[in-house]
Amino acid sequence: MTRGWWRVLPGALVASACYVSTPVDVSVRPVVTGETVALDISDRGRVALSERFGPGVSQIEGRVSATSEESYKLQVFRISYLRDSDAQWAGETVTIEREHVGRVYQRTLSRRRSVLTAAAVGGGVIALIVTRALTGEGRERDPDPMLPPGPEQSRVPRF
Repeated sequence: MTRGWWRVLPGALVASACYVSTPVDVSVRPVVTGETVALDISDRGRVALSERFGPGVSQIEGRVSATSEESYKLQVFRISYLRDSDAQWAGETVTIEREHVGRVYQRTLSRRRSVLTAAAVGGGVIALIVTRALTGEGRERDPDPMLPPGPEQSRVPRF
């Protein structure tokens, strides 16, 4: 299993590089259930939410499970703090009052980034295949047919 990490790496790179956060003007377009959003927490919100999330919360990211005039209900998967640290969450549902939110960002798929990342990963895989083929790595060497069979070739397995 330790050698198989390279099989997962391209997928992880593509998945992480393909998304971009874009600001949402909630007065023009409301946030809807199922969207993945990031909520910037205001100074007032930082104080109000410090008991629940700890001091210095700067952003809460998650999937919207419900909205109302007063609040957002999120399944949280990441919380960012002012001191450049993050905390991963497992989708716990929390309610954030709208008055504690400074700005809302929507996580959307970036086609340009997706194409560039896929091309880079594909190029890396092709380069790996070509270099292994040129150097002969990954293949067993055929024994010289002109040599008589050695003792390791004439062994009979014992059961």
